Amino acid sequence: MSMPRLAALLLPLAACGDPLADEVLTSGGTWRVSIAEAPALGDEELRLRVEGAADAEPVSDLELLVVASMPGMSHGGSADQAEMEEPGVYAAQVDLGMPGTWAIDGELTDGGVSEEFTLYAEVEG
Repeated sequence: MSMPRLAALLLPLAACGDPLADEVLTSGGTWRVSIAEAPALGDEELRLRVEGAADAEPVSDLELLVVASMPGMSHGGSADQAEMEEPGVYAAQVDLGMPGTWAIDGELTDGGVSEEFTLYAEVEG
């Protein structure tokens, strides 16, 4: 198979991004969300960083709802309203009950704009 043909086949996969990303754009592309510090095993605070996608500036005073779940397992959590700790940094209480890959689903709301995201966190035992 020629290199140009192989590149053409792989390009759509590259556009999808990392399926286990720890930094993503929200569904509408308004904000960039990342994990501020690696989460620990157990009932812990999860810290997320929120920046404007266009200017990379910390974003304050958003409503942020977070749910942690373990894909492929029945380890889901309840939704927790995150609190802003400092401009651009939000903390939510999550129960990461076992080591492995956890999905962090969230919804950010600012006035009439509401966007979703999914991040992945690797929790060590």
